[in-house]
Amino acid sequence: MELEALTSIREAICVDGNQVVCTPGGPSATMVALDKQTGALVWKCPRVSDRGAGHASMVLSRVDKTKVYVQTTGSGAMGVRAEDGKLLWTCDFDTTVAVAPNPIVRNDLVFFSAGYGRGGSLLVQVSQGGEIRAKMIYAVRPELGNKHGGIVLMGDTNDHGIPFCADF
Repeated sequence: MELEALTSIREAICVDGNQVVCTPGGPSATMVALDKQTGALVWKCPRVSDRGAGHASMVLSRVDKTKVYVQTTGSGAMGVRAEDGKLLWTCDFDTTVAVAPNPIVRNDLVFFSAGYGRGGSLLVQVSQGGEIRAKMIYAVRPELGNKHGGIVLMGDTNDHGIPFCADF
């Protein structure tokens, strides 16, 4: 991967063991893992319909014994198996200007949000026959939108800059 391709990354890069993981975005290498010593490509995860990187940083999750990188891009949320970069699940939303907030993970639950008229959604990651899938608990709700990030598990601001609490 050329340095040029990494200049569009707006996230906090994830250093996980011997890997440096980041989300350049786009359909061919939506998320990549590089060897932290050599910079060599370890794996890349394509998301064929991906519209590009957002500003969010990935969050580590564990479902049963599987480590999952949870991330949002311009296309919505996604879960990627840390071991080999396999795309496990996606939850798409309509085109928006930007996706800034980091996803929130609590146990097997994933909350993600985007502003500019989109909203927030809650998913549950489930293990089915050794594979991890995401099932929607509630679809995208505009009142849970957030333009600029700052979502924390204890509370947050919405699309209008007004603090609100949601029962996770």
